[in-house]
Amino acid sequence: MLDKAAGGSSFNSLPPAMPPPRRRMPDSGRGVLQAGLFVGRHKEKGDIVQMLIQPCAKPVISLVGAGGIGKTTLAQMVFNDATVRDHFDVKCWVSVSCSSNKMELVVADILRSLKPAWDDKMVDFQTLQSELRRALTSKRYLIVLDDVWNSMDEIWLDMLAPLQSADIGSRIIAIHRIETVPRNLTASSQLYAVNPLNSDDCWALLKEHAFPSDSGDVYPDLHPIGKQIAAKINGSPLAAKLVGGLLGDTRSKIHWTNIMETGLQDDNAVSSVLRLSYKYLPVHLKRCFAYCSLFPEDYKFDPAHLSRLWIAEGFVQPQDMADKRMEDIAREYFDQLLSCSFFQEIKLGPKTYYLVHGLLHDLAKSVAAEDCFRIDDGMNCDIPSTVRHLSVTMNSLPGLTSFCSLEELRTLLIRPSLPSNPSCSQEDFAVNLISILEKSKQLRVLDLSCLNSEELPHCIDDLLHLRYLSIHGSVQRLPESIGKLLHLQVLCFTGKCSFDKLPESVTMLVNLRHLLVETKCTAGLAGIGRLANLQGSLEFHVEKREGHKLEELRNINGLRGLLKIEGLENVSSCEEACKAELSKKTHLNSLNFEWSSASRNNPPPADAKVLEGLQPHQDIKVLHIRRYCGAKAPSWLQSLQQVRSLHLINCRSLGSLPPLGNLGSLTYLHMKELCAVDRIGHEFYGNSDVAFPSLSVLEFDDFPKLCEWARIEDKNSFPCLKRLIIVDCPELVKIPSFPATTREVTIERTSFMPYMRLAPFSSSSEKLQLDVCTTSVHFNGLLHKQHVEAVVALNISGAEQVGVAEEIGSLVSLQRLQLSRCNFTEQNFSNFLQALPCLSSLEMIDLPNITSLPPSETLRCSTMLTELSIRNCQFLHSLSSLQFFDSLKFLVIERCPKVTAASFPSNFSSLKVLRISYCSELQSLPECGLPSSLETLHVIGCHPELSRQSRNMKGHCSEKIALVPSVLIQ
Repeated sequence: MLDKAAGGSSFNSLPPAMPPPRRRMPDSGRGVLQAGLFVGRHKEKGDIVQMLIQPCAKPVISLVGAGGIGKTTLAQMVFNDATVRDHFDVKCWVSVSCSSNKMELVVADILRSLKPAWDDKMVDFQTLQSELRRALTSKRYLIVLDDVWNSMDEIWLDMLAPLQSADIGSRIIAIHRIETVPRNLTASSQLYAVNPLNSDDCWALLKEHAFPSDSGDVYPDLHPIGKQIAAKINGSPLAAKLVGGLLGDTRSKIHWTNIMETGLQDDNAVSSVLRLSYKYLPVHLKRCFAYCSLFPEDYKFDPAHLSRLWIAEGFVQPQDMADKRMEDIAREYFDQLLSCSFFQEIKLGPKTYYLVHGLLHDLAKSVAAEDCFRIDDGMNCDIPSTVRHLSVTMNSLPGLTSFCSLEELRTLLIRPSLPSNPSCSQEDFAVNLISILEKSKQLRVLDLSCLNSEELPHCIDDLLHLRYLSIHGSVQRLPESIGKLLHLQVLCFTGKCSFDKLPESVTMLVNLRHLLVETKCTAGLAGIGRLANLQGSLEFHVEKREGHKLEELRNINGLRGLLKIEGLENVSSCEEACKAELSKKTHLNSLNFEWSSASRNNPPPADAKVLEGLQPHQDIKVLHIRRYCGAKAPSWLQSLQQVRSLHLINCRSLGSLPPLGNLGSLTYLHMKELCAVDRIGHEFYGNSDVAFPSLSVLEFDDFPKLCEWARIEDKNSFPCLKRLIIVDCPELVKIPSFPATTREVTIERTSFMPYMRLAPFSSSSEKLQLDVCTTSVHFNGLLHKQHVEAVVALNISGAEQVGVAEEIGSLVSLQRLQLSRCNFTEQNFSNFLQALPCLSSLEMIDLPNITSLPPSETLRCSTMLTELSIRNCQFLHSLSSLQFFDSLKFLVIERCPKVTAASFPSNFSSLKVLRISYCSELQSLPECGLPSSLETLHVIGCHPELSRQSRNMKGHCSEKIALVPSVLIQ
């Protein structure tokens, strides 16, 4: 029927002067346009960015303009702008469908974007508002609401209410599909009209889509025609993209001229282009595009999910190439539609998803009206008898019981209803569903993923033509009769599964291609080898009984995700391991090899021979080896030149590390509990010119015997290392210096350094922070010169002596210093500070040997220091050097019992904030008075006499604090 819709719609009527040629679709040489192509909107982008970051009493910016004019694309440019990213604490993007006229859905979508772990069961609107208020309190947020309609007038105020608790600089961008805004928003909204592109910008955009892989000066004879077409499309970016893709198919002057003269005659240029673009699609793409009308507007399409549906419906035709999967062909269909702009790629930060533009969605509904039908909550309509593909909400399901063509139905997608709509009981829903399914014996696609039920309707096993079945994870068990669905290609479970094992009859589904379930559920299946068409991921537990041996994996060569093999102690030889034929699984991405125990030494295990026989294809990307008891690594490990992530866990007999430096693509290396390794030397680096050329993260965890990691002087090593972790290596006394590229280092519980952490000072800064816990402040050549010069914050705890002045003095950028529990002598302390001339902040915590601040003549930092915090220094009694700290603004003294009024100098005139707490001997304020610059004075928990004086406002106390704007004495 979709073929009929593709051929009989009014959208296929074109003048006879332009017979529709077969549309040439992009091949491998003409791919999808690079994401992020923006033309002609740089001024508008700058305007809106300024509206977002400048103070304004109106928190909402309303983008208005005609459909297809580029409002969403413009908002996407703004959303991803670096200035906007740095200005707001949180950002989220919510698509507001015209059918979503219930604000709780909008609020729930915002919460999901802000808090991915948010519980969807909280559906009460007041609860939603409270949760949103908590999520945004004191945060500066940016929320983009895409595709806002006038029908939302009466609920805008309800939505805006909880947003008032956020930071005053928060903003909302509302993108309106129509050219007016809701009445309730006009008082709080800044309107920004998005105008049509000029003809030059339209031509630039059209040209990019017509010639995406060519330089701009190709086909010069077509340019004048293209410019005339660009002038006729009324400045619509959507029309420019669509017609550009259409023109690029033939690139003949006659075709371009026909498009210009006869194809764009209507007053509505966008409508003309929509009709033309759809008309010239091949029949198979028309079917696939029309099928998208089953999903709500603003639905976020996943290409893999949509491809599986198209295959199940029979829309995807196999090709002559034997090695080309149906899924690959379906993805080509999707990419071709994307290239022709029937899908819109949206990139928001790291996320990418795909939408069908609202105008194109309307087109899809129109051309598929006889074959595809969608029913939303509250709709009262007659379903045409020709309809074969249905999408309904749970609440609208009862209306289907009287549909006259259930016997011919091919597709039934059941979607959740709006939370606030009254719904039928689970019992009534189940009765209606069974009634419908008993009549719909021709179903090929059935989606019950929104049905939260413990068991499936018993009649599902009668749907013998079913290709696609999606089930909610709440189902407690699948019936054994599921094995009767011999045509099933996709069995999908959404959410966390309530069972641990699938029924044995699943292995009878020999046409199954996608088993989308937690891999633990496949682990114990006997005879899994019958599912030779499986793709995706699989977990397999080896046992010695029939149906569970490793040879079951021999013919399952289409796996593309993770293959996890456990129980390898039940494999006794290399020959038995070879029967899995892992080297033939050429598309596999990840492999996990696991033995049940790392302490299997009597008799000596066959692990080494078994692992040698499990050689994977050389293009494997991720490899985990756990509890392997062999003494050496497998010989094939060095051949994995595409492996990116390698994990060696609890391999306790492995005596030396293999030459992993030869693995040119390796970016992540994690090794843990390698108990026999005592030295790392040249063997680790391999024989390549550059060792570990791509490695970004290196982690050593729990090497109890490792005492040395040797430096290889004549080899270029770790040129890309960003992160190094060394944890629980108690005997380790020597390691190489960190490469200059390293930005994060964590060292814990080693012999040469109890604790060290090097990390970026902030997420966007090139500067570093260094934390160390050690008895001696020496870097021992670990830090590269670039690291030392980039450290702006240094936290030291537990030190007893300081390194040489030259080493400390090399911290030329150091601004913030914290010393905690350090057993420095006063001379050592003075020498330390003398070497740091740029210090602006100093924290002294629990320094038991310090009785006074160093003399001013030894402090080169005294003119730069602005913040000084002294805590729990039990013997500190003199602060006289403070008078030489010319720039000091902030002073905190806490739990220093020897500090008295006489401890302070006669003058420290620059101070603005003074906070003193729990200094038990402080009976009065400083004898010399308080500096005239002081703006804040807090004195808490000191001698009771001081508190009494302040309450009575007697004597010098009242005179000293009279001119201080903010005073708190308790």
